[in-house]
Amino acid sequence: MDSVYASDGYGGNQGANNVYSDNGTGNPYDLGDTIIFPGLKLDYVDPITGETTLGYTYLHWLAGNSLPISQNEISSDVTDFDYPFDGKGSINWDQSEGKLTVYGIVWVEANSLDLGKKNKTIEYDGGGTIVVAKYSSDEIVGDIRVHGDLIAEGMDDGPGGTQGFPNNALGLITNNLYLATGAGESQLTMTGAFFAEDQIVSAKQNEIGGTFVSNHFDMGINVPRIYQVPELANNLPPGMPGGTPIWYISTSQWSEQ
Repeated sequence: MDSVYASDGYGGNQGANNVYSDNGTGNPYDLGDTIIFPGLKLDYVDPITGETTLGYTYLHWLAGNSLPISQNEISSDVTDFDYPFDGKGSINWDQSEGKLTVYGIVWVEANSLDLGKKNKTIEYDGGGTIVVAKYSSDEIVGDIRVHGDLIAEGMDDGPGGTQGFPNNALGLITNNLYLATGAGESQLTMTGAFFAEDQIVSAKQNEIGGTFVSNHFDMGINVPRIYQVPELANNLPPGMPGGTPIWYISTSQWSEQ
């Protein structure tokens, strides 16, 4: 990773000598309050006008700009399904090929979604986003549990390929994201953009290409790896919290003594 910012320190036995960033460990975060941590409960800000709609949260915006589906599992045990494009999103699952195609934003109406099976691979295409999150008594609920490899189709194309990651990136938005937490699950390979309002739990030696954004990380004891991919910022799936570019200009005044 190019840098790491934590608002309340680091736990465990990492220590300052093992935390690296562009600013080092002795300098403050240099953007101050210019950038705030993205969240589903925050009031929605129009990315074009910059106007804020009070009482209308980012999660409300996602719900109103997505295709609702009734699936609570996508895996080799699930037969083919197809939700055609409705102007907001579409999703198609090919069981025999193990291929998932997502466009736009897809809203899962269930409280949880299971993706994949142990020792099985889902290849995705389309560059869309899946949301599993909703309000319950003013609190956000929703879980995504990934049990098998989840990678972009065309990974063999390499960095310059038109289909490989990050040109082809899946977004997951949820409250809690669990990776390889089931019995016998381990060493998952995933690519994409992943946001969890509450926490991301990576239980085993998983290899992740892309970005994790969450208020809390539980990386377990099995040293998972997250490979930050800078070009993902230019190929973000739609609707990712905090995905709108922010320009920051710092100026200083010079005077001749």
